[in-house]
Amino acid sequence: MNSDPTLEEKNRVIKELNEIRQAVIDGSSFRMKAIINSKDPSVTQNGGRMEVTKESGFIKEFKEVSFSLEKDEISKPFKTLFGYHIIQLHEVNGNTRIVSHILLQPEIPEASLKETQLKVEEIKRDIEEGKITFEEAVKKYSDDKDSKNNGGVIINNYTGETKFDLTRMDPAMYARVNDLNEGGFTNVFYDQTRSGEKMYKFILMKERTDTHIADLVEDYVKVQDLALRKKKEEIIEKWSKDKIKDTYIKLGEDYKKCSFQKNWKKVTSR
Repeated sequence: MNSDPTLEEKNRVIKELNEIRQAVIDGSSFRMKAIINSKDPSVTQNGGRMEVTKESGFIKEFKEVSFSLEKDEISKPFKTLFGYHIIQLHEVNGNTRIVSHILLQPEIPEASLKETQLKVEEIKRDIEEGKITFEEAVKKYSDDKDSKNNGGVIINNYTGETKFDLTRMDPAMYARVNDLNEGGFTNVFYDQTRSGEKMYKFILMKERTDTHIADLVEDYVKVQDLALRKKKEEIIEKWSKDKIKDTYIKLGEDYKKCSFQKNWKKVTSR
């Protein structure tokens, strides 16, 4: 369950961004304003400048505003999942926009967070006492769009399945669920997303299968899936070996320092 900022706090952030925008229009440095004020840590790198294309992974609203500006223009404040922004457009290079932005995120009062925590703890007690089922509580109270309509079941992003291998689980999640038995609950705990959303939650262990030697009858579907996955990996490996020698790709500056499983960014004299 999320804890949301007040309307007054949202308006305060918008007002602050408008004041920063006017200060830059009056001659202040956008870069220095970003370093002092922005909640995006990337502003310390390359002055916070970013390359934006219509195909890049930036959020939709961010791209739309970037492409609506004239050179040196500063946008009015706008909202995304990450908070409230203003953008300055520095350069137009064909279909690429070079921009900087300032991100501010509304603060949530401690009293509001505490209220959310107490409400989530009450929901958990109601489930344990049989007043409401876990699935009913998810449908009625959950703010998680990804799991709200499937009974609260978490999907493994790596496999697309509803099962997780504990040995490959995120360490924070592992620490919370490792000792749970089937049907057990974690304590209510605080969490925060990369976009700044603050929330309290708890987790139910719906099923747990202890480590065992694979059995072709009981684990047929899993064995079949593993065999198919291995076959796909072998085909991709063969294809990449055939193609990588004479295939050249252009990498954006943000990706040149990344490590790749296969040497697609090989150095060449071409």
